Amino acid sequence: MDYALATGRVRDGSRGLAGVPVSNGELITRTAADGSFQLEFGPDVHRYLTVTTPEGYRPGPGCWRRLPLVGGEAGAGEELTADFALEADPSSTGDRFTFAHVTDPHVATHDEAARLQPGHGMTDPDELAASIAAVERDGRDRGRAPAFMLATGDLTDCGTPAQLRAYRRVADAAPMPILPGIGAHDANDLLYGMGPGEWRAARQTRLKEWLPDSNLGLTGSDRYERTCGPTHYSFDYGGCLRHWSVDAQLVCRKNGVRIVRNRITAHFSKHAPQI
Repeated sequence: MDYALATGRVRDGSRGLAGVPVSNGELITRTAADGSFQLEFGPDVHRYLTVTTPEGYRPGPGCWRRLPLVGGEAGAGEELTADFALEADPSSTGDRFTFAHVTDPHVATHDEAARLQPGHGMTDPDELAASIAAVERDGRDRGRAPAFMLATGDLTDCGTPAQLRAYRRVADAAPMPILPGIGAHDANDLLYGMGPGEWRAARQTRLKEWLPDSNLGLTGSDRYERTCGPTHYSFDYGGCLRHWSVDAQLVCRKNGVRIVRNRITAHFSKHAPQI
């Protein structure tokens, strides 16, 4: 494989953060005393750089950076700069916190949700936004406002670009960080050419186009990744939790598991089946 080099800093304002894990999904390094790092990546294989957000900082989109594919801004032998400016989150330093969980919202566009028959199982974006707000409000009224919400897959009904954008708009406007994971429905349109309401008539002929020899290559998660972020990432919270959102590539985080053994609780979330 021909590699390019990613270099950068993980920082809080102008201050570099030392010892922060940075990964390309396969290899893991740690930042130096000044927050700097360098890590090789394959422009045609590795898809994201991710930072394991340390306690005291907010996990989410600011902690990952999409890497260029072949023909992108960095080719083999070239260098890419990727800096991460983390956002402080004082609530993540305590050892007691509450988080929320949602799964299988099956978001559709407004038009799709209105057109299909009741009971199909799709969710209008406004309905999801109202439900998230209600969860946050209920927790706050009980004195346990959720620090974040895990969204564990099937975020959309069939993974069309319009549905993924509709979900992302809801997540971006939510009153707490929404930390997503991919589900099979989030790739249905790309893999099978499935439209809303057509899940029983999946066309298998397209599937082989998206299954390269390497499980780190371009896969059916491509549209999801372009809109929502990586399919695997991790963060520390509250001094007692390291959380991984994972897909079939759990093996890529095995070094990270060793890092936290006998120190803090390791927590994994994913959606089945794997894609």
